[in-house]
Amino acid sequence: MRPRLIEQFLFPYQHSLRISVEVRAKNVFERIGADAEPHVFLVGIAWPAIPGRHDICIEPEEGPWPQSLFSTTPESLEVAWRQHPDQRMFYGDEQTMRDKPENICRSVVTEAVKRDLDRAYVAHGVRSFVSRARPIDGYYVVTVVQAPEALFAKFPPISYEWMGEPAESSFLLSCIQALLREAERALELPQPGRFIDDGFRSAEEIARQAASNFMRTPFLSGEMAYSDIFSEFNAISRLMYEGTKGRGRMILAKADDPKLDYVMKLAEPVQLRDTRWARKLLQMGSGDMALITGYQSIYGFGRIAEDDTPSCSVEFFDQQQWDFRHGNRILLRTQFGEPRLPQELISDSRFLDNFKRIFLSAGDEAAARYRGVLKVLLEQSRGCMLVVAEDAAIEAERLDLQGTRIEPTPLTPDLIDRASRIDGTILADPQGVCHAIGVILDGAANDRCTPSRGARYNSAIRYVDTSTAKRLAFVISEDGTLDIVPLLRPRVSVAEIETMITTLENATLDSHYAPRNYLVDRRFYLNEDQCTRVNSALDRFDALSLEDGRIRLIIDRFQPDPAMNDNYLAP
Repeated sequence: MRPRLIEQFLFPYQHSLRISVEVRAKNVFERIGADAEPHVFLVGIAWPAIPGRHDICIEPEEGPWPQSLFSTTPESLEVAWRQHPDQRMFYGDEQTMRDKPENICRSVVTEAVKRDLDRAYVAHGVRSFVSRARPIDGYYVVTVVQAPEALFAKFPPISYEWMGEPAESSFLLSCIQALLREAERALELPQPGRFIDDGFRSAEEIARQAASNFMRTPFLSGEMAYSDIFSEFNAISRLMYEGTKGRGRMILAKADDPKLDYVMKLAEPVQLRDTRWARKLLQMGSGDMALITGYQSIYGFGRIAEDDTPSCSVEFFDQQQWDFRHGNRILLRTQFGEPRLPQELISDSRFLDNFKRIFLSAGDEAAARYRGVLKVLLEQSRGCMLVVAEDAAIEAERLDLQGTRIEPTPLTPDLIDRASRIDGTILADPQGVCHAIGVILDGAANDRCTPSRGARYNSAIRYVDTSTAKRLAFVISEDGTLDIVPLLRPRVSVAEIETMITTLENATLDSHYAPRNYLVDRRFYLNEDQCTRVNSALDRFDALSLEDGRIRLIIDRFQPDPAMNDNYLAP
């Protein structure tokens, strides 16, 4: 077995470390609902210059990030170090003064890499985030996480002022910063990358820590939360009060905020950490009156004047379910202790595509009508189910003894509100006309049914799957989750699939990861010939990995999926 030769060498296990960080980044993005793929690479800058070695090294060296991206040189870093504003800082602590030169070095490198990446990628709609530099074997090494700018436009940060300076924060930004801290900690180890994961926290732990950090943001001018208010809100949301679920609102504000209109002020503030007392008070914080809460204490009940500066608030809408808001905008949504980015349960484009592919004769107007119907159903705050069936009129007659057949009536918000209050299913046709309510569906059980899901979900599976007629079910559970049966896989581009297969076939061992991961995620769409080509490429990379002595990931070989058809392909 011959050793692997790395031209741009930083440290022995640089490849393993980068892969570990990238896998964790992808897991975090998936967990919080960030619909984009992050990319991770390492940059090392020699300072001072090392004879016979590159001034700049990048891992992976055959990736899409060339050394020419960086204008930074050891000489330019030396100039930046001498001119750094922290050179004029003097600390009373002796150890801090001793650490100052090295801390400036790390800051200078971090800032230089970030500046070069912004210059190269901002115009291409990519945002770069850089960890604090760490000295390793003559190089200052940083970890870079890149993600598309469109993701930050979809989940924009909120602005605030801290210590007289403008700042911004979001849950997404906090997650990326938490990932970079994990990478920086891994680089501090004696042999970074040697051990799998190097003690990285799980994606779940990183997301929760990021949510906690985000909730500490000084949204209230001049104040910062030092307690873990994310965990405190979770604890409050878990409790019931005399058998009722927690629903109510807390406005985050300073006790003396001039915009506050107190209806009732507590003689002594109640601490948020006093969970049972806080939960009891929450019972009164509903409608247009809310609890007035700081980062540590509850001050009373009241309202806040509407003006050009939106307030921050926490909306408890069910047991273990709450939103953190800025004005009317949701910044963070938490369900059962798990923080996620706020987003629709299904996007308009995905919904319309799914509806029109199932009901081929339905036009845009019918599909848009049902998009509105679904929004009404989700606003009911109760469990319910609606089935759209092309044979709805016939089924209403067949199931007459298992429901209430009505005169064909267009679905309206009022009809949906009344019909969803009783057990059973609302049955309508693709044009939005209701034929029956309170229907008990039938159908044979199949392998898609599962005891881990509720009766509504399994009933929808049985009814939809056993029919030759086209049917679509919307299943809303009591906790507000949505299942659409069936929810067809998105269509993918034929040309894009073919391009990625060709890229994989022509890739090197260091550059094959991106096309491989793309195809693994989309293996459902490949035909028999394409599966054969991908498997041949994977066999080649496995052989090269063994030859180079690398740790390799065993990929299940591709085979055509019998459920795949041309309906899943786009031009």
